[in-house]
Formats: sequence, C-alpha cells, structure tokens
Amino acid sequence: MVSQIVSSPTSTEPFIMTLMSDVLTYPYLMATDWAIPVLTGSLAVTGTLAGVLLNSLLTQRVDRERVKIEDHRRWLADRRRIYVAFLSLVDSLLDQLGNVPLGSYDSQTNKVNREPKKTEKALDKVARRVNNELYPVLGELRLIATSKVAKFAERTSDALMLVWEDIAHGGAGGTNKPARDLLDATRNAMRLELGLQDSIASGPTQAELDQWPWLSAHEKDAR
Repeated sequence: MVSQIVSSPTSTEPFIMTLMSDVLTYPYLMATDWAIPVLTGSLAVTGTLAGVLLNSLLTQRVDRERVKIEDHRRWLADRRRIYVAFLSLVDSLLDQLGNVPLGSYDSQTNKVNREPKKTEKALDKVARRVNNELYPVLGELRLIATSKVAKFAERTSDALMLVWEDIAHGGAGGTNKPARDLLDATRNAMRLELGLQDSIASGPTQAELDQWPWLSAHEKDAR
C-alpha cells in the first residue's frame, strides 16, 4: 500500500498544493490584519497634528493682528495726550502774556506809565513755565509726531517767545494774534494727522463776529 501511495503522485499533489498555498497566504493575511489599523491610526495622528499646527498658525496670526491694532490705538492715544498738553500749554501761556501788566495809561499826558518791576515779575513766571512745562512736552512731541506737526509745534513755540520778547522790550504784545493764528494752524495739522479732515479755529472769524451769535447765510443753507 505504501508503494501505491508513493508511486501515485496524483493523490498527494492537491494536498501539498493546498498546504503550500496556506503557508504563503498566511503572512499576507496577518500583515493585512495589522496594517489597516496602523494605517488608520497614522492617518488620524497626522490629521490631528495638521489640525494643531494650522490652529497654532491661525492663533499666531490673530495675535499679531491684535497686537498691531493695540499698538496703533496706544500710539494714537499717546499722540492725543501730548498734542492736547502742548495746545493747552501754549494757549494758557498766551493768555498769561496777554495779562502781563504793561503799565497804567495817563489820560492827561496820553502816555503809558510803565511798571517795569511788575512786568518783569510776570514775564519771569511765563519764562519758568516755558522752561519747566512747555519745552518738556515739546520734546515728547518731537519724538512721536510727524515732521509736519513737529515743525508747526516748533514754530508755535518760537512765536510764543516772540510775544514774550516783544513785551520784554517795551511792546504791547501785538504779536499775540499772529501767534494764535499759528496755534490754530498747528491744531489743524494735528487733527489731520489724527484722521480729522475739517479745520477749526480757536475763535470766530471777523465775519462771524459781525453777526455773532446768529447763523450766517452760508450756515443756514448748510442745515
């Protein structure tokens, strides 16, 4: 019988072929079983990392824009603060110069009796305020303002001192009005830099004074 089995190859070939097929297919099946979960997990991890990276980039971009907006607001706030301080100081100093005692008028002789001590004392007060208050603010303004505004502020400061010199040399402060006109020009340059297009004046024009406080024909038409 043994000889019959050995001598009959056809009886064992199907078994051997099936066995070899199973041996060759089994590793593939095992590889397939663990490869799918691993691949799925890898894709999930990759997607998670990509999402985290994208979210981080978007967050950084939003933070940069927020910081830029906050810096711009802070810059405008600092400019407004310094501009208001400068304008207020110059306006106050011009008022102070306008109130410097120049002497008393003698109607009999039609002359002004000078009071040099009172005038000198008043001028000294103005000079101290210019040195201790105005010039420090002007220094800050030069650091933060545009060149146009800085030049206007410097000219306004010089105009203020010209009024001071005029009174100190016996004048009546006739340069006060031109100094205020320059102050108005400086204020409007500051307003333009801060985004306001229209101009304003510290006081009414002569045409407005002629009928103050009533509306002019132009103002009535603009209503």
